[in-house]
Amino acid sequence: MKHLFLILFTIPFSLPLLSVSSLEQDPAFVEIKAKLNANWKVYTKKDLLFLERKEPVFVMPEKKVISKETLYETDKEKLARMKKFGMKMKPNIIYRFQKRWTVNDLIQADMAREEIQKKISALPKKYKIEHLLENDLNRQGSEIYVPKTKQEKSRVKEYFNEKSKLEKKIPPFPNYHLTKFSLFLISKKGISGEYSEVYPESVTGEFIQVDKLLFKYKVKQ
Repeated sequence: MKHLFLILFTIPFSLPLLSVSSLEQDPAFVEIKAKLNANWKVYTKKDLLFLERKEPVFVMPEKKVISKETLYETDKEKLARMKKFGMKMKPNIIYRFQKRWTVNDLIQADMAREEIQKKISALPKKYKIEHLLENDLNRQGSEIYVPKTKQEKSRVKEYFNEKSKLEKKIPPFPNYHLTKFSLFLISKKGISGEYSEVYPESVTGEFIQVDKLLFKYKVKQ
C-alpha cells in the first residue's frame, strides 16, 4: 500500500530503554519540542513518543468526485459538508524509542533480515509449490499461486502461514537517531496523503512541517 493509515511494527531486540526523563533531556528532543508547530504537542508514555495535533480535524477518507458545487463552496459550506460526511480525528505520529542503536546493532539487524529472507525465499521449494506460481502476476509484484488440487491448496496455505510468521520476525531499522535515542515508527494517522480532503486545509502544511522537523535525524538506509 502506498499510503498507510496505520503502520505497526514489533521490535524484537531487547535493547535497554532509557528513562523518560533522560529522553526529555536529550538535546535533539529539546530542539524538536522547541521548534514544533504551536498547534502540536509532544509527549511520552512509557517507551512511546507522541507528536500530536492539539485540536482535531475533519478528514474525508474516501476520494470523492469534485462537483461544481464543492469546487466553489465557501469555507462555511465546506466545514458543514466535512462535518456531515467526514471523520473527526487528531493527526499524530507515534514512535517507540530505545537507547540509540550502535553500528553493531544495525549490522546485527541487517544480518538477521538477510537470514530470514533466505528462509522465506526457500519456502516455495519446501512446500513444492514453485510450479503453481502465476508468473505474469508475479512480475507485476503480486505473489499469486494457482492450486488445482486439495493437496496443493493445503500446501499453499501452509506456505503463506509460515511466510507470515517469518515476516513478523524481520527486525525493523530505526527511522531516526536522536542524540541518545533511536526512534522506530509505530503509526502515522491523519494527514499523510491517504485522504482526499481535510479541514482546515492548513493541517496538511502542519503535518509536512512536523516531518521536516524530524528529517535531519533520519537514518540513512
